[in-house]
Amino acid sequence: MVEPGMKILLIDSGNSRIKFWTLLDGQVDKELVFPTSENENAKHLASSYQPDCVIIVNSGQYDDSFQSWFPHSKVFFFSSKLYSGINWKYENPDQMGKDRMAALVGAHILYPKKKCLVVGAGTCLTIDALQSDGTHLGGVISPGLKMRFQAMHENTKMLPLSSENEWVEDFGNSTLSCLAAGAVGGILAEIETHFNKFEAGGLEEPILILSGGDADFLAQRLKVSNFVRTDLVFQGMIAVLASLD
Repeated sequence: MVEPGMKILLIDSGNSRIKFWTLLDGQVDKELVFPTSENENAKHLASSYQPDCVIIVNSGQYDDSFQSWFPHSKVFFFSSKLYSGINWKYENPDQMGKDRMAALVGAHILYPKKKCLVVGAGTCLTIDALQSDGTHLGGVISPGLKMRFQAMHENTKMLPLSSENEWVEDFGNSTLSCLAAGAVGGILAEIETHFNKFEAGGLEEPILILSGGDADFLAQRLKVSNFVRTDLVFQGMIAVLASLD
């Protein structure tokens, strides 16, 4: 559906950030990021771009909140129905996070005929298993890194707010480093456990792919080989765009 001179806007609207890619003649022109607290600024920029076509992966706002942004554009909201290359084994695909879907499509396109474990390291940690034939086996959702720190701080009277900067590989020797060892160590162990389980479930060697805001931090500390693709959701959107009539 991409035609010469066409202005296309891709939007990944998450819980903490709204990210934009603008495409001109099928090539990435600009990449912009706004915190969700600057929603009005994001809206102004997006609408002023006056795109011909918009694709939205929305996990942070209601779909109808975007309708007024683009009164003169063709708007597509990402869904399982827009891409036929993946066999979704989800009980109700419409209830699956669209960012997870887009990331899986991106992995399927970037690593064709490969068995992939796709990790979204954002507000929540998501882990999804994709077979080499494009079958999505399902996944896991748990608290993301910052959510783990916040939960321990906000749901206790005495524990301080720690961060990944306090992380030590083994045992902490202060409350801050103990909290970090638990949060970071737990999330690393979670990813590695699911990877090992997925690896043991067949003859093919799976590929571990990380995306999201904490992807780089976690990737450097995992004990299994991995790839960081922070553009995975956008690559999924581009794949869907190419398949549309």
